[in-house]
Amino acid sequence: MRRLLAFALGLGLSASTFGCSSALQDSRSEELLAIVHEKELEHFVATFAIEAPTRAVLWAEQQVETPSWDTVAAQLGRDLDWDDEAVRLLTELHRSGTPPFVRGGRLTSGGTETFRMLAHAHREHGMDNRSWHLDEIEARMATLGRDELVRELHEALRIGPDDERRLREWLEARIGLDGTAPSHPDLARLLLADPEDNPLPRYSEAARALATKLAEGAMAAPELEILLAFGWLAMASEMRLANFYFIPRDVREEREWNIRDRSQRGEILRFLQREAFEEARESGFAHVMEHLEPPSEQYAGLRRSLVRYLEYVERGGWPEIDVPANRLREGYSGPEVLTLRERLHAEDYFDGALDSPEFDHALRRALLHYQHTHQLQESGVVDRITLFSLNVPAERRAAQIAVTLQRWRESTIGADFDRRHIRASLPDFHAELWEADERLMRFRTVIGSNRRARNPRTGEVELITATPTFYRSMRYVVFNPTWNIPPGIRQRDYDPRIEENPNYLEEQGYQLMVGDDGREWIRQPPGPTNPLGRVKFLFPNEHHVYFHDTPQRHLFSHPIRAYSSGCVRIQDAMDFARLLLRLDRGWNDRRIEDFIESQFDDPDNERWVSLIHPIPVHIEYYVVRYDDTGDTHFLADIYRWDTERVDAMESLLFGEADGVSGVEDPERAPLSVVSGP
Repeated sequence: MRRLLAFALGLGLSASTFGCSSALQDSRSEELLAIVHEKELEHFVATFAIEAPTRAVLWAEQQVETPSWDTVAAQLGRDLDWDDEAVRLLTELHRSGTPPFVRGGRLTSGGTETFRMLAHAHREHGMDNRSWHLDEIEARMATLGRDELVRELHEALRIGPDDERRLREWLEARIGLDGTAPSHPDLARLLLADPEDNPLPRYSEAARALATKLAEGAMAAPELEILLAFGWLAMASEMRLANFYFIPRDVREEREWNIRDRSQRGEILRFLQREAFEEARESGFAHVMEHLEPPSEQYAGLRRSLVRYLEYVERGGWPEIDVPANRLREGYSGPEVLTLRERLHAEDYFDGALDSPEFDHALRRALLHYQHTHQLQESGVVDRITLFSLNVPAERRAAQIAVTLQRWRESTIGADFDRRHIRASLPDFHAELWEADERLMRFRTVIGSNRRARNPRTGEVELITATPTFYRSMRYVVFNPTWNIPPGIRQRDYDPRIEENPNYLEEQGYQLMVGDDGREWIRQPPGPTNPLGRVKFLFPNEHHVYFHDTPQRHLFSHPIRAYSSGCVRIQDAMDFARLLLRLDRGWNDRRIEDFIESQFDDPDNERWVSLIHPIPVHIEYYVVRYDDTGDTHFLADIYRWDTERVDAMESLLFGEADGVSGVEDPERAPLSVVSGP
């Protein structure tokens, strides 16, 4: 095909050169007109019109400069107030491999899934995702999409019949006809250079607009990449990485990590983040995040509970019951029963008829089930405490579950999930012995009371007998124990009695002991009235807290069992001791019984047994529990340690909290303490 010599592609004539070459145009004009036929010009323009949009897109892409990862991360760091270490880590992660979240101007499947995880983390895991820059991520996502941009501007880039006519006239007026024809790229470049007499200004304007948007997208893509990486690392850190208790002990020792040393924490966390991110590149970001979840059956079950209670909220929750306490019981009939039926039905406790005003046996059975899962006296009567519990809104219940998920992510159990360990949840009033993921024993506990007193030093009202949350290793089983009364308990509970009755200790069977240094303490020798019972279990700690038997076994029948001065009384203590000996020594039942019997040969002295394999003991605080049948149990926030957390979570999930100030009725738990450890 002939070429329009005036465009001389090989010489790369610019618009200004072409416009100023009037001498060349005049000298060749007649010759050109003589060689190139009108039909050939029409064909040239028609075929150019087909290619013109693609030529414009290619030109627009060539105008875009891709910024470096260093530049993008540094600018985001300044804009979003990230620390230098975060910027450095994000830059290093993206230098080391192909961007995992954004490719070709669009989100990858990993990018899409990561954004979904981040956006739903508050509703799926009870995480506060407000600092993960979701608004910034969405803004960048809106500017992505090369294909979408091209489609949006495609009509402006299309050359129609009128455009072809103007282009032919423009060509004829300037060059006439020639024996050669130019390539289409040169004509495109000339038009896109936007000469003064451009016959297609709409074409060049659309191409420039596309170039501008592609430039915005070019910056948005690496920014989005960095932002998604920041969000994923933030979520992974909250899920597990920032909880250093999950680091196995042998790894800590090998790397000489002291997880209690604050100066090492930044270095440890960055190492874990880097390792997790690189693993996610290979295995998938959603896959790795799933494996970072606490490996507890409780966490998985409570996630399901959260989904269910959020659905209750979306359905409108449940009605409030406005009725005097103790009125609603089996045999009663009245319109209030209709509200109770609706209330229990809304939370899936009752599936019977909703239109009967009779309090029948089926409704009582549903109420008993409710009371069982809410740590209430199982009376089948809507008493004052049950009424209070029934009127806690669905939003509050969902927030309690979400906070409990937070608590599990903060658990000190960590790497001990994979080995033998003991868990005690204070609000549950139970402890459990686990062999990795198998529960070997579950038993009731009595914990420290929620008794409060004013601290004379600070003037603040404080809990004075609460059992603290902590972890240590159980090392000793002590049979036939004596009780050395701690100084705090002596000062609070015994000194006033001694002052009132100087013979109090002797009358009650206590002994006043004096050490070589002159220090005095009160001791109660072994025996049937000793508050430690027949055995205690020691995991030495600064709180002087331990597990022990008790002669006051009637307390285990109470649903709320906060009566001690801080130690943990356990039901079936001797059975627990037998199980520990079987696990620790590998003895059979006969040998265990013979050994235990020998421990009481001398009734006046205690006998210590050292465990060959110390067992980690984790005392923690969870106000919701998921049981083996799939029921969700709402427990007393006995020390009010979760009240502020639940308020904040309710606000995060649903906006401002509705004013419920506590998880349960403050009068539910005992306010006085039964004397003893």
